[in-house]
Amino acid sequence: MHDYPTIRWVINLLGATYDLQQHTEAYTGSLIVAVTYGHLSHGSHLTRAHELIDIAKQIVTPEKTAMFIAFPFFEKLPFWCFGGAHSQMGRSRELSQQLLNEPFNEVKAQIANGTASHSLISDFLSQPHDDADEDIMKAIALTGFIAGMETTASALQTFLLAMVLYPDVQARARAEIDQAVRHDRMPCLNDRASLPYLDAILREVMRWYPVAPIGFPHTTLDDDVYDGHFIPKGTAVIVNQWALSRDEDIFPDASRFDPSRHLTVDGKLKNPFVNHFAFGHGRRICPGRWFVENSLWTAIAAILAVLRIDHAKDSNGDRIKVKPKFTTGVTIQPEPFHCSFESVSTAREGQIRAMMNSE
Repeated sequence: MHDYPTIRWVINLLGATYDLQQHTEAYTGSLIVAVTYGHLSHGSHLTRAHELIDIAKQIVTPEKTAMFIAFPFFEKLPFWCFGGAHSQMGRSRELSQQLLNEPFNEVKAQIANGTASHSLISDFLSQPHDDADEDIMKAIALTGFIAGMETTASALQTFLLAMVLYPDVQARARAEIDQAVRHDRMPCLNDRASLPYLDAILREVMRWYPVAPIGFPHTTLDDDVYDGHFIPKGTAVIVNQWALSRDEDIFPDASRFDPSRHLTVDGKLKNPFVNHFAFGHGRRICPGRWFVENSLWTAIAAILAVLRIDHAKDSNGDRIKVKPKFTTGVTIQPEPFHCSFESVSTAREGQIRAMMNSE
């Protein structure tokens, strides 16, 4: 069974041609909120989260991150030392405090009056804990909320762009769905083993343009030696995911979107070890990777089962050209682009509309 946010996203895209990011961010935001906090009465939490993300994109750029790594004492300086970023940094702190406390306290109140739904926070609050545990849990919840919403939306935007640029990939995926899944129902996670090409598309989306091209910096806990190089304790270590994704020895013609590179000659998925690095590595790998993977797979399957994604047309009926242009920053996503959506399954479209109306 598909969740309500996914169904609503697919239906909203039916009438969209350009403002795709708004629909995608609304979808991922609703999904992450539901898992983290359950049902919240105030939509302002999503609005604030989007504002905080927009500020972070302007403040936390690769060059500024490198500056703070090189000169750690910058963290001790007051906001006004950073010129025009002063007001943004102050606003980001205000938003962070609001998002740390208000959704958490709302779930607390819901538990007290018996209206809380199942979520990460309600499960935590239902167990014995102290104030220190609450502070840690608030930070975990907000980090997962912001990071999950931003990265999942970026990956889905990349998927939509790839489907416009590579219609042969889209057609093959839809044919796989139609062969493995009855035409009167939507594909679900139970069908995943029968749909290896969809998994290959998911892997290729995360390889083609990694959401975090240079990853996130971590520091060594102790002195170390790697391949003859001495690495002192406290060294910032950055895994260059962009370079990994463009390794021609592993990914020939790396700039091309080609899901078949993740399949064996008999159509089975290859071992993901060497080509699945989007969630980081080792002990610092993203703890929400399975949820994000399942969410992305479900969204991709739903879109391809119901909609055909194509170039949009201008007022003269000519196709609007689309190029793979991406934003810059610690995280990236496609620049706004035009495309069109057409229903390819009356039965499945009718099913999701009925499911949405029953909510």
